[in-house]
Amino acid sequence: MISGVVTLLLPLLIVTINPSRELQAPPPSASSHVQAAAEALRRGDADRAVAEAQAELRRDSKSVSGHELLGAALLAKRQWAQAEEALTRAKALEPKRGSTLVLLGHLSLATNKLSKATDHFQQALVHSPENGAARRGLATASLRRGNVRQALGTLEEGIRLTGDRDEETRLFLASLYYDLDRATEVERLLGGAPASLQARLLLGLARLEQGKRDAALTLLDEVSKEARDSLWGHLALGVAFRLRGQFREALAELEQVRKEQPNWAPIYVQEGEAWLVQRDLPRALEAYRKAAELALNRGAVTLRMARSLLAHGYQNEAARELERAVTAAPQAPEPLLALADLYRDTARADKAEALLRQAAKRLPREARFPYQLGLLFSQQRGQEAVAQFRVAARLAPTWPAPLMRLAEAYARQGEGRQALAAGEQAAKLLGETAAASLFLGTLHEQLQDLAGAEAAYRKALERETTSLPAALRLAVMVERQGRLEEARTLLERMGKADPTSPLPPFLLAQLHQRAGREADAIAGYRSVLRLDPDNVLALNNLAWLLGKDGYHLEEALPLAERAYQKAPGSAVVADTLGWLASHQGDLERAATLIRQAVGMNPDDPTIRYHLGAVLAKAGKKVEAVKELQRALATPDFPEAEAARGILQALGEDMQSFTETPHSRSQPRSSTELKTLKIQ
Repeated sequence: MISGVVTLLLPLLIVTINPSRELQAPPPSASSHVQAAAEALRRGDADRAVAEAQAELRRDSKSVSGHELLGAALLAKRQWAQAEEALTRAKALEPKRGSTLVLLGHLSLATNKLSKATDHFQQALVHSPENGAARRGLATASLRRGNVRQALGTLEEGIRLTGDRDEETRLFLASLYYDLDRATEVERLLGGAPASLQARLLLGLARLEQGKRDAALTLLDEVSKEARDSLWGHLALGVAFRLRGQFREALAELEQVRKEQPNWAPIYVQEGEAWLVQRDLPRALEAYRKAAELALNRGAVTLRMARSLLAHGYQNEAARELERAVTAAPQAPEPLLALADLYRDTARADKAEALLRQAAKRLPREARFPYQLGLLFSQQRGQEAVAQFRVAARLAPTWPAPLMRLAEAYARQGEGRQALAAGEQAAKLLGETAAASLFLGTLHEQLQDLAGAEAAYRKALERETTSLPAALRLAVMVERQGRLEEARTLLERMGKADPTSPLPPFLLAQLHQRAGREADAIAGYRSVLRLDPDNVLALNNLAWLLGKDGYHLEEALPLAERAYQKAPGSAVVADTLGWLASHQGDLERAATLIRQAVGMNPDDPTIRYHLGAVLAKAGKKVEAVKELQRALATPDFPEAEAARGILQALGEDMQSFTETPHSRSQPRSSTELKTLKIQ
């Protein structure tokens, strides 16, 4: 424990109440005893501060500063009764003195007198609404009573009043946002490069929650180097070790923090993540449950646990944890919504529907339940989806999402007029933004109104010249119309505007590949992999272009192997690896992989052609003929001529079979893999 400091545990932030910071700085004309007492408190020497304050009161028994300094020093020494007596005398002498009221508030918090603490902080704010210490104290009292919404309102009002001047209040609010699973708001609030270690640590964790791993590691490494032996340093280093796969070191660092702060929920969350990656489910669940027990927002921790369990393949365990959370808090919408999502994603639509309908009856003013029902019905029950989206839009008239989905539902049913009417309403709610025009563009495209879509995408680019989604959608659309040079120019321009995004070079490489410019496509896919080394589609397509005709296998095969390791459930990836394996002469593995691809996508004639060709090469004539004939049931696929050639050779003499060079010029399908998608 830091000398002279009262510590209050909050979500992520450990707020240290240092009495010297709450005091008004003594004026130059103050007595030598007042100056000495204030300096002693600043250094953390509470005993010297008590002695100097008592000397001041012997000199002048009605010295407000003397009583306040004495109370602050006794507060630092945890002598609650004596501190209250001294501070009460200071207040009697000067009732509107903000620093005294704040110290009395912290004293009441330390002794768990929450109502008195609230009164003191509110009195201080009446006299000075911009008093950040009073506002933070009032928010702390609200949190201690379990009123998170009130605490948020208090802190957000403080930010509005002071702007960026009150860094401590911003940090407090950002910490609360983090505990509430609102990482984007943490980044919005802290932004840039904050000066304090706590703020940089918090910003790093928030960026990690948003998937910005490299940016998070940069901040975590900074904090761990600058404050290696502090709580912040241990936590930053523990998380950094976990991200780098050094789990033993990560757990050792996190344990250091847990020993000093055993009631700090985020430590247990980080430990849970580390155990889960190591497939130690019992320890992971124990850590997560402890975090949920300690957190201000138990539901947020439970949701995070469920997401992590799902990411590591523990679907049943995730469902059980969410079901337990729903039982414990049936009025909380977040666990209900998360459980419904899980049911929907695991092909249990009936359970998702039943849960959402029950929740909608229990919480009839919550718009997210009919909205989720609309999403559930969207593909197969269009009229019911429309009805649910309309209910959600009525319950939340300023929320654009229900109107956007309503417009799309109308469009799927061919009701263009209603679709555009709902879309225009949604666009008004989105305001004069690129996002509004982008949505209208996708809606016009869905309605096959290409001119309207192009106009909307160009409007989005007028509103935001660097809008990557608008530029990419426009490029794809104009390419489909045969305007290849225009598409290429758009993609090259966006690649220069956002050189860190792999999307422009990926789409440009696909464009080159479709146009038969294989050298340019190969260069493009290499560019993508420099930006995103694990991009499955780029790995797969580059491997295909390099090795499809049996050349450059020494480079192509490792790329295909990496793609398969990352996406073993993709038909195109399994097919590519199998085809390259056949060129290497491993026909048994090639046939196994391509059979797997056929099982995942039985209607793709190219994959069946590959299987037939490999089987023919392996001497399995009957099976080869069967696969080639099934492939030719789709007569116009690119390899149809090659398939007919093999069939003819099989019919004449198997010994005369020579594999026909592969002529596919199209990139492997980007519809099966969602590694890259336009947001």
